[in-house]
Amino acid sequence: MTIKLSGVGLLCVLLLLSCSTETVKQSDVLETPKATETPLKMGNDAYEKGDYGMAAEMYRKAAEQGQAEAQFKLGQMYNKGQGVTQNRQEAVNWFRKAAEQGLTLAQYNLGVMYHQGLGITQDHQQALNWFRKAAEQGFSLAQYNLGVMYEATQNHQEAVKWYRKAAEQGLSLAQKALKKLSAE
Repeated sequence: MTIKLSGVGLLCVLLLLSCSTETVKQSDVLETPKATETPLKMGNDAYEKGDYGMAAEMYRKAAEQGQAEAQFKLGQMYNKGQGVTQNRQEAVNWFRKAAEQGLTLAQYNLGVMYHQGLGITQDHQQALNWFRKAAEQGFSLAQYNLGVMYEATQNHQEAVKWYRKAAEQGLSLAQKALKKLSAE
């Protein structure tokens, strides 16, 4: 399947790539363990204080123990170059580990990496697969991106389906896309 997106679609696909706190805060989606001195908690504390080197070190310890949240956060640090040298291939590696454990944001970000060819060979089918996994867990940006991808392939029925799911959660991008499709 060949998928070409408009400039607006591409901009929207990248909306969460940096996982900026203005878009979606990690604390809004992910739970932090209540234990006091776990590597994950220490990483979260260091990150909040802006000590990205220490945060990366603590996230790595927790990630190597298989903790999906830490794997995702370490992937984010590699993606942004916070506390570590920016390395998108390493980001993809950590996103994949967390995504395979079912972590929604990791699935979404892995979809973005595949879609844009960041740290991995561009593969729209893999992007679609990872967006679908996140979308099926109710993540509105993934639902919207599926709508964009289906619209680009002229599959308006699937596009409307995914736009509607995202719009029902209040995502204005999806609401606008639905209005545009119904006007055509």
